[in-house]
Amino acid sequence: RVVASMLSIFIDEPCVTPVVGSTRAACAPFCDAEPSYSFATDDCSLLDVDWTRGARWRGGELLAEFLTAHPQLVAGRRVLELGTGTGLVGLSAASAGAASVLLTDQEVAQASHNVRLNPRLAPRTDVQVLSWGDAAQLGRLGPPFDVVVAADVVYPTNANALPLLQTIRNASRPGGLALLAYVQRSTATTELLHQLLRSLHARCIRRSLGRNAWLYRLDAWGGAGDVRKPTTGVSDTAMGSREEAPCP
Repeated sequence: RVVASMLSIFIDEPCVTPVVGSTRAACAPFCDAEPSYSFATDDCSLLDVDWTRGARWRGGELLAEFLTAHPQLVAGRRVLELGTGTGLVGLSAASAGAASVLLTDQEVAQASHNVRLNPRLAPRTDVQVLSWGDAAQLGRLGPPFDVVVAADVVYPTNANALPLLQTIRNASRPGGLALLAYVQRSTATTELLHQLLRSLHARCIRRSLGRNAWLYRLDAWGGAGDVRKPTTGVSDTAMGSREEAPCP
């Protein structure tokens, strides 16, 4: 089925609903009418099907909405998306005025298809294969980038965010910005993510995007700079500083 975001971005979204016996798996409720019913559990690893592909995730929708509300974060900038999936976040960045957007994932057929559905954005959008932690592969994509975005790519069955965070760091230019949207489905996964973020040697600011959902803003790579002020040319007012705090 084809859905349109608030930016008139068209996404061809298969309904991914694995079934175990006669019961639909709760870890893949992408066809559910209630959008808050979006979570994953460790039980997902028991499924024979790959329920993670081909559907929009809540974190992706939240980051797409955030970029819509704050287009100055990406306007005129060179943007890289990691774990693009359907391409919703990257296409939203392009629609918000990014100079160019590179959508990447291990499999990119769905994102490539959705880019073709949006011809007005296609000239500023490219799709390439990228595995996190593969420095040679990343190098061929032409880093550094002004802004790196990723949404809902850390969850209980994909909890080790170290390759992701290394790729974010290596892809970002000095003074660049990274935005990581995260939806908590396991407190243990959240604690591990915070531990890895603390080891990244970057400034980290967290903003609430809703119930059990946060946006992590990373900049000042190498640990330099005042944690109270962004270095990306975006004002605190634009980012909604009253809702932000240093990462745990």
